[in-house]
Amino acid sequence: MNILLITEYFPRSSDCEVRGGVEARAFYIARELARRHRVRVLAAREPGVPDENEVAGIHVSRCGPERPYGQGGLLGARVAFLRAAIRAGRGEKADVVEGCNHIAYVAAERVSDALGVPRVATYHDVWLGEWVHNLGWISGLVGEVMERHVLSKTWDRIIANSEATRQKLLAARARTPAIEVVYNGIALEDFAGLGGPKFEQPTICYVGRLVRYKRVDDLLRAAVRVRGRVPDLRVKIIGSGPEEQRLRALAAELELGGCAEFVGFVPRHRDVLETMARSHLACLPSAVEGFGMAVIEAMACGTPVVASALAPIREITREGQGGLLFPCADVAALAAKLTEMLTDAALRHRCEEQARVLARDYDWKPLAAKAEAVYEAVLRQ
Repeated sequence: MNILLITEYFPRSSDCEVRGGVEARAFYIARELARRHRVRVLAAREPGVPDENEVAGIHVSRCGPERPYGQGGLLGARVAFLRAAIRAGRGEKADVVEGCNHIAYVAAERVSDALGVPRVATYHDVWLGEWVHNLGWISGLVGEVMERHVLSKTWDRIIANSEATRQKLLAARARTPAIEVVYNGIALEDFAGLGGPKFEQPTICYVGRLVRYKRVDDLLRAAVRVRGRVPDLRVKIIGSGPEEQRLRALAAELELGGCAEFVGFVPRHRDVLETMARSHLACLPSAVEGFGMAVIEAMACGTPVVASALAPIREITREGQGGLLFPCADVAALAAKLTEMLTDAALRHRCEEQARVLARDYDWKPLAAKAEAVYEAVLRQ
């Protein structure tokens, strides 16, 4: 097959420099499919990245104006990328076109019409009615309009990253003959050789974008309470985003001092995994997730997770295997779960074993084969 993936951001090299689950999924599924098919990716142009390059056997074309990574804002540049991706896609040879995120869905729709080939959307979450709350007025209103447009169009298939996302799509009356669930995954071979000695101090790590709905501020507030029982606690926050300065100011206000370390964006994904593996716990306090990639990555490292009990997190952890869940936004409950895990060695070791076993079900090889079957099905219809 000739598969064309359209995604806003894509790693610049096989080191997989990603900042979120959308980019990670696009990279790993493209890498697996490229072993058997011709895979081309259209992505936004970023500073210091060639306009055309090969990444893990995938040909990547970057189009639109050069711009830095950003989740919200940059509306003019995003519209310019959308137009450039449509122009570039019309010149591609493809049997099937997939949109990998919200702005890419519109490009995939237009390109598939131009080429006369089937279109697929991989859906990570449904935010209808939640865009303004999650991203603010300007970006939120644009996102709301765009998602309503996308869901009003007919898709040959939609791939949902979880059953929870599938149910939200059904509730939104998405126009498609079928919605298939293909979980996000991990490349298990990438975790070989991880697991050096744990950090000397009890360490919690957070990995993800620093945006408001991830509720990293809840983790910082909980850390104040945890230090009452675990005085040498350390919290490593890996990631970047518009909330970074506010979170740094909050850490100073809470007098966390050296307890909270803002690591920033780490380019090599392997280095992120090393920190996860050496941490005693991973924490995902988010209020919004369609899947929760960081949870599965931490578990593959053998690191227990304390995460908010969102429907997708309950689903992928089978109601909390490999860690502990807490009610989202309940700082006291979060602090209690973190303290319990850090002070109960037997519980932590039991969760470590559960985590490693659970992670085996999320290897990209069989998951990519399921996505491949979706493409083959739309080509047969």
